[in-house]
This record gives sequence, structure tokens and C-alpha cells, in this order.
Amino acid sequence: MQNNSYFFYLPNMKRILPIILLSILYVFCINPTTKACSPSKMSFQGLVELYNSDSYIAVEGYFISGTEFRVTRSSSDSIKTGHDYTISEYGPFGSFCQMFEMASRIDTNMLGEQNARLLIGYKDRSKNGKIVTPIFWDEGVDISDNETIVIRDDRRYEVTNEVVYKTSISLDMIRKRLFENDTTSLVWEKHEDHDEYSDKVLTVSEVQPQFPGGEKEMMKFIHENLQNPVIAAEDVIQERVVARFVVTEDGTIQNIEILRGLSSKWDEEVIRIIESMPKWIPGKHNGRTVKVYHTIPIRIRLQNIE
Repeated sequence: MQNNSYFFYLPNMKRILPIILLSILYVFCINPTTKACSPSKMSFQGLVELYNSDSYIAVEGYFISGTEFRVTRSSSDSIKTGHDYTISEYGPFGSFCQMFEMASRIDTNMLGEQNARLLIGYKDRSKNGKIVTPIFWDEGVDISDNETIVIRDDRRYEVTNEVVYKTSISLDMIRKRLFENDTTSLVWEKHEDHDEYSDKVLTVSEVQPQFPGGEKEMMKFIHENLQNPVIAAEDVIQERVVARFVVTEDGTIQNIEILRGLSSKWDEEVIRIIESMPKWIPGKHNGRTVKVYHTIPIRIRLQNIE
């Protein structure tokens, strides 16, 4: 009986399996109502315009840790000034855009009283020692200037002909709207953002800088121009020197440094090769050319010197 059952079951599974696979394909690939979750960040202007005291709370203060926020001003009696609250964000996550609440992890460069922030949270979820913000707004906005709020997070929606814009608004106007329920029309100003990256060197950009012609041309250039300093080695071995440098907005190479050296002579030779390179194609971020760090390993063959 056991063998008969087995041979009866297997052919039926062979007939049923295509049906199961087609059902899975329909649900995840064909069914037009099934979409991958791709939540977007609401603009700060949209968040403020949506604000009402029945649904939202506003707080000012500063982060004392990656998850804890000390409140110095609050629009709600339920959130006390001088108290510390855990910050979370709430929104759609996962393959099916299910709503989740997740704890924040704030960058350490935002910590401290000197880095004052303004946060907007959901009133019904901000309780029991926590403040819950809309998704992607757990960091709030910088108000350390104490006069003007400058929003650069909206720049991705404001890139036109490689011009990047920033939005600014009077902090006093925002405070009246959020903390005093003033319904006066807000004045949002848009400016070309000329200085956002002028003093920054990015570790990564949307379009990375590259040697003219790409990596193969760079390796060819190095191979053809590298001069082997004479240093002693016990046998034929292969080593590498790792160098880092800055590619500026016009493709010029600056600030060459050796991250992993081999010998003073080889380090000097690698620096010489990099300095002799033609201008690179600069990196781009948010439609603008920017300064970007670039790291390259250069492989070295050492031969026994007798």
C-alpha cells in the first residue's frame, strides 16, 4: 500500500505543480494590483501644509543619542519639554507596503544642543515615551540658524538643466503655523543652490568620476608609464599600493594620499603616476559636478635583485 500511494501521488504532483507555479507568477508578476513597495519622502512644504493639531504634533529640541530626542518646545501637552523621547518613523515598508513603525538611527553629526531640530510627528502614535514621525522624517529639519529653515532634501525634485535649488522659509512663520495654529499663508522661497557641495568632498556620488576612456584605459596608462624602482625582494612576488585622491569639479586630481604603501620609493612612484594623469571625467551628484574621493589599487611585481 505504501508503494502504491507513492506512485499515485507523484504523477498528480507533476500535474499540479505547473498550476501552483502559474498562480505564484500571477500574484507576483502578472497581477497589476501587486506592486513593489517604493515609498517616497514627502517634501517639508507638503508636510507643513498638511499639518493640523488634531492629527500631528510638533516639537523642537536636539538629539542626545542616535534614538533619543530631548524636547525644548512642544505643541502638545502630551509631550513634555525637558523630557527625552525615543524617535521612530512610521510608514510603508516591505514588498507589500505594509505599515510599520521603526526605531530611528540618527547620524552622530546631528547630536548635541548646537544641532537644534524641528520634528513633526503623528499625534495618535506619539505616546508612552516616544515620538513617531512620518517615514523618512525622523531627522526633522535643522533650525540651528534660529531664523531661517533651509531645505535641501527637496532638491531631487528641483533639478533643471543641472541647476539645483533649495527652499527656505522663515522659522518664525513655521513656529506660528505649528505651535500657534496661525493660518496665515506661508511664503516659501526657492533659490539656486550654488554652495551645497562647494566645500564638500563626497565619498560616493550618483555618477562616479572616471579616467578618460574608463578603467581599461587607466590601467593601460599606468602600465605604460610606471617605472620600477629597484628594491630588494626575496622572490618574484606581487604586491599592491592603494592610493586615494580627490577628483574636483573640472576633473583635476588633488590631495593624493597613500592608504596602503609598499616602500617610500614605490609610494613616490605611484604618486608621480597619478599626478601625471590627464584630467578625469568628474563625478556628478543631483545633476551637478562635485568633488569626489576616488581610491585605486595599483598592482606591483617585485623581482629578486641579485
